Amino acid sequence: MRKKNFEIELVKYANEINNSPFEWGVTDCATIVRKSIEIMLGEDIFDLPLWDSLKTARSIVRDLNILKLMGDVGGLPITLSYAHTGDIGLYPNLDDNGLPQFCVVLPRRKILISTIHKGVEITELYSLLENTTFWRYA
Repeated sequence: MRKKNFEIELVKYANEINNSPFEWGVTDCATIVRKSIEIMLGEDIFDLPLWDSLKTARSIVRDLNILKLMGDVGGLPITLSYAHTGDIGLYPNLDDNGLPQFCVVLPRRKILISTIHKGVEITELYSLLENTTFWRYA
């Protein structure tokens, strides 16, 4: 169950890491999602090792069915039009390294994202591709 007032802690975390450089295991998109879910639920729901390099990330993700995993750990799929604070976005395409791309929905129709080229940024929710899948963890 989501913690009471998780939104305040999620925004605080987003503001703390906004404009940070990309770093595997610290500010990559998957690590940001894990930390955000931990802020919301009070626990890390993913039984996966953390990664510290592109090589490690690829080896962990290689055999995963990401969509199945998101549901297996309690996520409910929703569409962009229903996305709100705390929901997790999964982009329809892999990034340049062949890895899934995630974001976290923040208040005021913003998202927290991270890319190797730009690092961490807060941007508009509607800048995402229309067929981005969102997952809600309650």
